[in-house]
Amino acid sequence: MYNYFYDYLKQHQAENFYLFTDNSSDYQYYEHKGLSRVAEKKYYWEPGNNDTLEIYYLYEGTLNLSD
Repeated sequence: MYNYFYDYLKQHQAENFYLFTDNSSDYQYYEHKGLSRVAEKKYYWEPGNNDTLEIYYLYEGTLNLSD
């Protein structure tokens, strides 16, 4: 799915993009693809209950339009 997204952005000549995800996904995949984590926010669905912690990440990517 990421590759389709990346190809779509290239077709529309986007130079950079942002991607929002959380710790329940394979967020390390985006780091492996060269994206930079630019923000991180912790959220507790039940304050004080560590079992309800979710972490949200914002990544920034740039496209090489010459490929």
